Amino acid sequence: MSRGHGKWERAILAALDQAPAFYLTDLLPTPHTRSHVVALNRAARGLIAVGKVQAIYRRSRFDGCGYAVIYRSGDHAPALHYIARLNIAPVAVL
Repeated sequence: MSRGHGKWERAILAALDQAPAFYLTDLLPTPHTRSHVVALNRAARGLIAVGKVQAIYRRSRFDGCGYAVIYRSGDHAPALHYIARLNIAPVAVL
């Protein structure tokens, strides 16, 4: 039985208090491992499933990689120039 949101889910919701839309990868610590990326993506999918946030996926034309953009549920999808880059301390890694 769940006891509430995990640390990655709390980090996503806290980042939405700072910016209406942001790149999900901005929450990763430097350096990060594949397990950090997997956990962050799992947390985002969980928040999307319960309807707390929404996501769109942007593809870079330079390197072909995709980037998830997270924004509040009920808002319109943000235009590219309205997506914030976060300057926050990354989540502590245990």
